[in-house]
Amino acid sequence: MIPRLEYLDHISIKCAVPWQSRRVHPAAPKIGKSDRTGVRSIDVILSSFSSMADTVLYPLRMAHRLESFRMEEYKGAQRDFTDFDKLENLRELTLSACDFILNPNDKRHILLSPGLDVVDIKGCHNVLTSLGSLTCKPLVYGRPYHGTDSPPETIEVCEEHWPSLQIASLLTLSMPMTTKIDQVISTRLLCCLELMGRSLVVTMIHHLAVNSGELPLLDTLELRDCPEWDILFIMLEKRLLVQTSNVKSIERITFNRDPPPKIKQPLARLLAGHIVSRPAEVSRYSMG
Repeated sequence: MIPRLEYLDHISIKCAVPWQSRRVHPAAPKIGKSDRTGVRSIDVILSSFSSMADTVLYPLRMAHRLESFRMEEYKGAQRDFTDFDKLENLRELTLSACDFILNPNDKRHILLSPGLDVVDIKGCHNVLTSLGSLTCKPLVYGRPYHGTDSPPETIEVCEEHWPSLQIASLLTLSMPMTTKIDQVISTRLLCCLELMGRSLVVTMIHHLAVNSGELPLLDTLELRDCPEWDILFIMLEKRLLVQTSNVKSIERITFNRDPPPKIKQPLARLLAGHIVSRPAEVSRYSMG
């Protein structure tokens, strides 16, 4: 039926049967050129299906013009994503509440869709460390905190896996300050970085202060939680001092709330490219 709906623009699929009780379905028929549709967007809620069954892959393989794919609650292997590499028009991939089941020999899957521009990953497990893209420019990654038993957060965004990345939004929600975050963010073209979650903000600003030559094109920060102000000042000063090494200084920072009044003016001067005496209040407000 679906192939005949040549004017169909959007498909929404919800599979509500738990994967344990699924019966095995026969393989979907091969897709010929006459079966292709004009579908440009697909939304899928799998409700813990263990793989992208033919109920998903069949319409996906017909949608040769697909531009946007959104999937929730997928639980299964990353190898299922090889079908996405054939989608030449795919622009946006959104994954929400998904869980990749990894084998010891699994390697990161680099998405090869030539036009893929936006990747949005929220509330997922083992996904950011399992995927990459040669063409993605903005990446959104959000991970909620699930209690004291959650393992240390690992955030890895590297040049090898995201070579075209220019904008990254990394959001760790409701995570206590004491939560350990292991992060590796090293992409040459990144110019704008948004951070949410106190632990992530503090960890990343400290990392940039120690490694002032990393993220050489970074000039914009969006901080949704307070940094340690003294470390922020040190980081900004060091970025100014290494500009001769082809590292840009930070020119713009937005905060979720105003900085303490006595810090505002020295901070503005730093962002304008002037190293000034660090006010005593910086240490006093070092914990936000």
